[in-house]
Amino acid sequence: MHRIHLEDESMTSIEHQRRLNPNLKDVVKKEILKLLDAGVIYPISDSKWVSPVHVVPKKGGITVVKNEKDELIPTRTITGHRMCIDYRKLNSASRKDHFPLPFIDQMLERLANHPFYCFLDGYSGFFQIPIHPNDQEKTTFTCPYGTFAYRRMPFGLCNAPATFQRCMMSIFSDLIEDVVEVFMDDFSVYGSSFSACLSNLCRVLQRCEDTNLVLNWEKCHFMVKEGIVLGHKISEKGIEVDKAKIEVMVRLPPPKTVKDIRSFLGHAGFYRRFIKDFSMIARPLTKLLCKEATFSFEVECLEAFKKLKNELVSAPIVQPPDWNLPFEIMCDASDYAVGAVLGQKKDKKTHVIYYAKPLNLEGYAKKKFYKELKRYYWDEPFLYILCKDQLYRRAVAEEEKCDSCQRRGNISRRSEMPQNPILEVEVFDVWGIDFMGPFPSSYGNKYILVAVDYVSKWVEAVASPTNDSRVVVKMFKSIIFPRFGVPRVVISDGGSHFINKLFEGLLRKKGVKHKVATPYHPQTSGQVELSNREIKSILEKIVGTKRKDWSDKLDDALWAYRTAYKTPLGTTPFNLVYGKAYHLPVELEYKAMWAVKLLNFDIKSAKEKRMFQLHELDEIRMDAFESSRIYKEKTKAFHDKGILKREFKVGDQVLLYNSRMKLFPGKLKSRWSGPFKIKEVRPYGAIVLWNKNGGEFTVNGQRVKLYMATTPEEDGISVPLSDPTPT
Repeated sequence: MHRIHLEDESMTSIEHQRRLNPNLKDVVKKEILKLLDAGVIYPISDSKWVSPVHVVPKKGGITVVKNEKDELIPTRTITGHRMCIDYRKLNSASRKDHFPLPFIDQMLERLANHPFYCFLDGYSGFFQIPIHPNDQEKTTFTCPYGTFAYRRMPFGLCNAPATFQRCMMSIFSDLIEDVVEVFMDDFSVYGSSFSACLSNLCRVLQRCEDTNLVLNWEKCHFMVKEGIVLGHKISEKGIEVDKAKIEVMVRLPPPKTVKDIRSFLGHAGFYRRFIKDFSMIARPLTKLLCKEATFSFEVECLEAFKKLKNELVSAPIVQPPDWNLPFEIMCDASDYAVGAVLGQKKDKKTHVIYYAKPLNLEGYAKKKFYKELKRYYWDEPFLYILCKDQLYRRAVAEEEKCDSCQRRGNISRRSEMPQNPILEVEVFDVWGIDFMGPFPSSYGNKYILVAVDYVSKWVEAVASPTNDSRVVVKMFKSIIFPRFGVPRVVISDGGSHFINKLFEGLLRKKGVKHKVATPYHPQTSGQVELSNREIKSILEKIVGTKRKDWSDKLDDALWAYRTAYKTPLGTTPFNLVYGKAYHLPVELEYKAMWAVKLLNFDIKSAKEKRMFQLHELDEIRMDAFESSRIYKEKTKAFHDKGILKREFKVGDQVLLYNSRMKLFPGKLKSRWSGPFKIKEVRPYGAIVLWNKNGGEFTVNGQRVKLYMATTPEEDGISVPLSDPTPT
């Protein structure tokens, strides 16, 4: 049963009838009486949807006839007229059904190479499917004899083919691709022998009888060895072209207009799979279809026209593929066409399966070029471009090469470089360190030295009165090395408390690599910067009113940070390091302590428990690594989506953003210095620049922008050359 589902907020449509001449009115009258007698339509007077009637001529196949000048011309014979309904308004408001039709080439391949066939045709196929009573009024149409609605599914509805194909597929679902192929109301039954084909035919006819599917006896053919299916001839030999269609095409005269060429190429292209190098042969004809080309049917075009007709006459018999045998592809290409042949070898003979379609690379390029060209507008002496806000602006702005204009403005997040997250596998292999402060003096302490592990997010911090190298060395000797072992890498900024002989000597002695962040780019050591911000936030909530006790509260802040859930990890740093959940003081006092005492008395249970914890710890860390990887991929995708894609090359001139201008402000003073020349472009966004003294320094790509230098005028006088005058 067919349903007509409308889109939300769709408006109804009532159209008036159209004028018809007396001959066409008779066609409509006969069709109305015929449908009323069959019970397909019924009169209706109150419908919100009314569509007009339209009468179109019934055209036969293309043929060749002589005109008044005794010239052969292609034409289509008119065998009568057909009444149809203009449902365009209803179709535009209908929700589309995207049920697919079967692929013709695959269906033909399954039909080929069988000795016997039976071809069946449905009788008035669409009229065999009823329309839901609630949707019948939507099919109302108006004509000179009144308004009528359909009880059965008519032609013209946008979802009618999908409904019909779905119905046929459901009826023959267990027989399709085994004994029968179905394409709309055409049914092709086949078998490997006469008895097998007859048995399959009985099964199909029985299914038609069970489902009340009516067939057109006049169009059915039984137990034949070949037949025409969808414009192709199928038989035990393989797949061939329809000779009747080819005979008509051979009789066609040379095209005289672009419309004739397009019609001929359309008919010939239907059998493209049978013609080798179709695109190369048809090249002279396809050139005439270009808009800028003048129609001139020259000798080259005539030869291509004749060759295509000869190729159609001598088209080979294409074999369906044998999926148990290997395939062979033979390719050929030129500057304007690409050709390929798909084949298989059977009994040491190569059988053609398919000739590839051409790749219209030039057409795609032109389409893209013309689409882009429409945005531009030339008004002497300037070129304008239509922008996204539908305003025309100069394609080459004057301020692009203006020195003072380029030195204006600030940097933003859109100027950032793509993210390159640090992803480590082993805990305590990579540490980031940084100083916080100065804070109000707390028992002589003014600074906090923070160290964070990049994998587990475990944080260590110490309060100190100064921020020099001795504090850093003491922390590594007393906390990092004894508790967590020697790391592989330490990341810090370029401050003097980290870049000094004392600390560098300690790291060199232990075999630790020291990575220094790019100046004025804290994102390089983003993990420790994030930890600093969170620890500072915790301290602000727990310190006293005078903020003098922050050094005493530092351990509490570290405990809160280590036991807090981290989204990138999917767990807490405490659980990732120790492999167990932390216990609150209440849990230890009332419950967990009894379990610890009981377990310590049983050595065997303690051993099993410890082994289980070790295995569980590995799983926790692997899960945390995977969670961190996914989280960083998402943040990178979100970050990179909102930035400008910029490319820097060696030798480019750039301006450098001076962040220190924020500390020493000056009105009407530019924050951009330079220009500087790029010496090297390193991975992960680092760029090495030459300074004016010949030295070099490294910056992040976020802080630079390309400098458009003005072209200097050449010295000298321009003298035009002219032909010498005779004396």
